Amino acid sequence: MPGHDSLRFGAPTAPATALPAYQVLAIDADTGAAGTVYSVKRNALCGSPGYQPAWVAPAVEFVSVPWTMVAHGPGLPVSHREGPATR
Repeated sequence: MPGHDSLRFGAPTAPATALPAYQVLAIDADTGAAGTVYSVKRNALCGSPGYQPAWVAPAVEFVSVPWTMVAHGPGLPVSHREGPATR
C-alpha cells in the first residue's frame, strides 16, 4: 500500500547521538603501578544501533615469551622451555 511504509517497517527513529570515544589511563603517581583503564559509553561498532556501555579494567601489558617445543606425540605431554620475558 503506498504511503503505509511505517506500518510495515515500524515508525522512524531518531538517529543515535554521536558520542566521542576515549579512554583514560590512571596510574598511581607514587609507585607507577596499579594502572586502571576507564572507557566511556560510546556508539556501537559498525553502524549498529545503540551504544556500548562504559567499562573499567586493570591496565595490563601483553608480552611475548620465547619457547621451543621439546616433544609431542600421542599420549605425550607437550613441554616447553621458557626464556626471559621480552618487553
